[in-house]
This record gives sequence, structure tokens and C-alpha cells, in this order.
Amino acid sequence: MSTSYDNQDAAGLSLAERIAYIVEAEPSFGRLIFLLLKKIDGFQGQIISPDRLFSAIRARRPDCVAVIDSPFVYKTLRESDLCKGLPVLYVKDGDLDEAPTPELKKGDISWTLKNDWQDLEEILKRLTPDRAAKRILCVDDSTTILNQISRAFDGTPYSVCRAANGHDALKILDEVRPDLILTDVEMPVMDGLTFCREVRKNVDSARTPLIILSSRIDHHTMASGFDAGADEYLTKPFFPDELLNKVESYLSPLPTRRKERIVAVSGNPIVVHALQSALEQQGFDVLVAADPSAVKEEVAREKPDMVISEAELPGMTGFELCDYLRREQGLKRIPFVITTGKTSTGARRLGQKVGVTAYLTKPFTREGLVMLVERLLAEHRSLLALERDMVLASITSLAKALDERDSYTRFHSGNVARYAVAIGRAAGLNSVETESLRLAGLLHDIGKIGVPDKILHKPGRLTLEEFEKVKEHSFRGAEILQPIPSLDGVIPAILHHHERFDGGGYPEGLRGKEIPAAAQILAVADTYDALVTDRPYRKGMPREKAVAIMKEVSGSQLSPDYVALFLQWLQEQS
Repeated sequence: MSTSYDNQDAAGLSLAERIAYIVEAEPSFGRLIFLLLKKIDGFQGQIISPDRLFSAIRARRPDCVAVIDSPFVYKTLRESDLCKGLPVLYVKDGDLDEAPTPELKKGDISWTLKNDWQDLEEILKRLTPDRAAKRILCVDDSTTILNQISRAFDGTPYSVCRAANGHDALKILDEVRPDLILTDVEMPVMDGLTFCREVRKNVDSARTPLIILSSRIDHHTMASGFDAGADEYLTKPFFPDELLNKVESYLSPLPTRRKERIVAVSGNPIVVHALQSALEQQGFDVLVAADPSAVKEEVAREKPDMVISEAELPGMTGFELCDYLRREQGLKRIPFVITTGKTSTGARRLGQKVGVTAYLTKPFTREGLVMLVERLLAEHRSLLALERDMVLASITSLAKALDERDSYTRFHSGNVARYAVAIGRAAGLNSVETESLRLAGLLHDIGKIGVPDKILHKPGRLTLEEFEKVKEHSFRGAEILQPIPSLDGVIPAILHHHERFDGGGYPEGLRGKEIPAAAQILAVADTYDALVTDRPYRKGMPREKAVAIMKEVSGSQLSPDYVALFLQWLQEQS
């Protein structure tokens, strides 16, 4: 094949559009703009913007990155530890001779848009050698479940191997050498718990992530699964996106920087240096503050994972600061550590009263500080996870009850969650972000529990007063979830999923990028499902008509970027 780039045919197009133009001329090649994933029959690419580059690299694990005429992006990419060993194709527009090509790292290649297509194909073959897909071994005696699991991984960089029981799985374990194992519990010949124990005895598979996927939900079986060596226990029936996100959390590379943010409050530069240098070396994001009154605003805005404060501060004690934070909704669970040279019995009792989590006695060692921080964060995560699971189970039951309450929207929440996750993945979001989207989709209408049936099921047009009552559901939904700290990331999407891109929505009339990205995505998913679903006042529309309407409201009601990603995904499903 020798498709050539015709500059005249692509006149007036942007750099990204020119590359898309020539790449799409060869269907087997797929799309190429920034992220490239090597497949068996060619390359699959994803268009992203530079500001999403690093999160997309973490989420998609590409074989190659293409940087288009941006020396700054290339330099930033090459200075990041995240991209060590990742080959880069630097694409240059031949019409822009004044834009120099940066000095490339060893192994990277430059290519000019006006050069021959075949040259580009050969370059990419050199940059992206064949890599075997991550292998997942699925063990279940139900062919239906195995088929469902296989479908969940369609279009992902994972290949699925199957076995009907633990005995058969052990026989092929050495041959398959899976990167992750999914197994049922109740199976003939060899059950899942015995299989788990055998996997952990094998030196070669002892450290392989293992997830139990079972319909057994009793605590005894769950505990036995963890005792047998399982890393996770998921229950059937399962959401494919939930399963995929969980798998990705084990198989995705770890980020170079940690996500935890710590606020250090001290007016002593020696203490500040000791805290900042020790914690930043471990990858923590450290914010330093000397003014306790400013810390109140900082903590309320940033919602850090931990606060470390000196006992004596200008105009306020650390105990008073802790007492203030404990009284604020959303901040009361943040671990709070006091650093002090001495702690009397009275000080410790005062600390108990205001909610101090732990003390760090000065002088402290770097190792002692890091060990304390790691322990408190681990305990905090476990507490939040337990609380989240308990409360979320109740709220999810309410959400399901809401769907059942209205026969017209019985599957609406699940559909919105599925569409939102698809958009999130297309936008390059990582597994944590897409899981947050999934939860937001499932819970986005939870506030409608407070809307009377006569309004929800009304076959005709709502009155102004009735519509105002319906509009309250986004605020009520956020209010219901507010007491759950671990769902803080979900609440903005639920609160703002009825904002309009042009500013004409509710509850706050936000416009464009003022609207949280997750809420923009949720609005696209919610709008499409509302169009194609039967309602009391009208029948659901055909897909073609719904797509036409989505295009019409793109840029006014909905984000044009996310509409484009969704419609592209929708087309790929047909």
C-alpha cells in the first residue's frame, strides 16, 4: 500500500485533522493521533489533548505516543518518569519550516506530514513491536458466565482463557501463565477455594492477582475466599464495567506520583522542611501553610487526605484548628496529626476531645514520619471503604427501588452508567475515574425518591410548579450522598448533570468548562437514554432520530466534545 498525502485535498485542516485525514485513508490502520495501541492487524489510536496525556497513558498503557508539532509537549513527556521506555513519534508539518524539531531521545523518530504513507507504516512497526495482550484466566462451570466475562473484555487489551473448573485450570496454568485469574467458588471436580490455595502454593503463580466472582454472598464464604488467597471478592450478577475497572486496577501500571495530598501547618521552617522533604520524596503532594486562618479555607477547598499541624501556631493552637475542622461537614474524618515536643496527660485528653488522630513527637525521624503517615492513611482508607460499602449498598437498593417504581425507566440508571463509562474511556479517563462515573450514573436520579408518583408518572406536560419539584432531584441526590466522604468525587456529577453547556441549565446555571467534566459526560449519557426510552408522555425514539437530536443540541445543551466521543462509540457498537 502506498497512499500518499495530498496537501491540496487536506487544505484548511488542522494538524490533527490532517493526520486523521491520511490515517483514515487506510481503514486497516485505524486512527492515529497521540495514543497508539498495537493490535494484531494494525494500530488503534485515540485522539486526546495534551492536558489529558498523562492520565491517558496511565489508563491505556499505549505502545507509542505521537506528538504533533509541539516541542513543549515532547519535552514534558520525555522528562516524566511515567514515560520511561515509551517510544515517541514526533510528527512535523512540512509547511511549518520555522517550527524546529526538538532534539529527540534515543529510539524516538520524527516524521513529516508530507512524506509517504508507507514510510509512516514502517516507522510505527519499528516503534511498536508486537506485544502479547495481558492474559486473564477465567474459571467457571457456567458457559453463560464465561461468555459474559469474555464479552466484558471485548475491545480491551486483554485476552481471555477459559476453564470449566479448578482442576482444568491448574492443568493449563503453566501454559497460559495468566496476568490475572477470575474464578467461581462452587464448581465440580475442584472448587474455587481449593483452586485458590493451589495457585498460591505454585511458585510461578503465587503473586498473580486472583479475584473470586461468585453468587455466594455469605460472610463465611467471603472470609474463606480471602483465607484461601483471593485478592478481591466480587458478587454475581456483575456489571461488566465494574469487573473491567477492578481488573484494570490490578493490571494498570502504578503512577509515579501518589494521589494523597497532605497539608502541613507550621511556622517553623525547620519543621516545614523536614515534613515536606520526607513526604515529597515518597510521592505525596504536600501543601505548606503557616497561617492557621488560611488553612481553614485551604482544607475546605482542597479536602486533603491528612493534616499535620504543630501544637502551637500564631493566634491559634493545633487543637483549636482540629476542633474547627471536626465541626465542618466533609472534613471531620480527615486524619489530623499534632507535632509537639511533649504531650502531657491533659494535652492528650484534650486531643481526644477535639478529635486528634495521632501525635508526632519532635525530633522525629524521616522513617518514623513516613511509617505513621502510611499507617494512618491505610486505616483511613479501610474505614472509608467499609463505610462506603455499607451506605452505598443501602443507597443502591434505593436507586433500584426507584427504577422499579417507574416501569418506563426501569433500566435507565444502568444504561446511563454504561454510556457514561464508555464516554469516560474514550476521553482517556483512568479506571478510578471511570468507576466514579459508573457510580454517578447508577445514582444520578436518586433524588427523585422525593418526587411524588403523580408527577413522575404524569402523562401530560408538567406545570411550572411540578417542574420546579422535579428540578430539586439533582440537589436532593447530592444531599443524600453528602454524608459519605468516599463519594465526594461522585457528588458534583450528580448535582450538576442537568446544567447546560450554554448556561441555561440548573441548579446553578453553570456554563461550558465551569460544569464538572463528569457532569458533562453524565448529561450526554442521560440525554441519549431519555430520548430512546419510553416515557409516560411519549414513546422512545428510533436511534437515528435520537442521534440527530444529540447533534442538534451539541454545543448548546451538551458538551460538543463528549457528544462526539459518545456518537463515535455508539457507531462502533452497531
